[in-house]
Amino acid sequence: LKIDEQVLHYLTGVHQLDDRLAGAVTPVPSNTSLVPSHLAIADRILQYCTEEYEDGVPPVIQLTGDNQPDKEEISAYVATRLGMYLYNISVHAIPLQLKEMMELARIWNREAALKSCVLQLDYTGLDTADKSNVQAVNAFIENIQGLLIVSCAQDAPRIRKKIVNFDAGKPTTQEQYFLWEHHLGEAAA
Repeated sequence: LKIDEQVLHYLTGVHQLDDRLAGAVTPVPSNTSLVPSHLAIADRILQYCTEEYEDGVPPVIQLTGDNQPDKEEISAYVATRLGMYLYNISVHAIPLQLKEMMELARIWNREAALKSCVLQLDYTGLDTADKSNVQAVNAFIENIQGLLIVSCAQDAPRIRKKIVNFDAGKPTTQEQYFLWEHHLGEAAA
């Protein structure tokens, strides 16, 4: 009987990310505040995340919109509220070879289960003309068992899993004004 080193580390209280995920996934800082329009989106996502599912697998949460930082803040807020850690992965980090892609998904699924992690996939950089790349990324999405948030502009993954879409538009004019004042402080005048 042989135990995987990462599982041994977890059982002995060492909670670090599996080295095989280094370079593929990056941690996203937690977020506890959002502008009201984004907070409403995050609360709706949280409702989906706390439901019971027939197959035990949550739907893929899809955030559409043009501003990646806004989508990342919403995802970080959702993860924080769920008591989970958020990690980001780019479509370019997903291997094209089936065996390597399945291994990455397997390792991520174990990390997510052991350490309560959420994965956000940045789908915006995917070249949709490259069919083999699209197939690899979509197969990766199909094999993720935990909570997955796909961040895209317009092109969405075509998968068999249920997808729940949320439009993460820009903050309202009033919210943008407040953010500028808040971040600039006295220099806002």
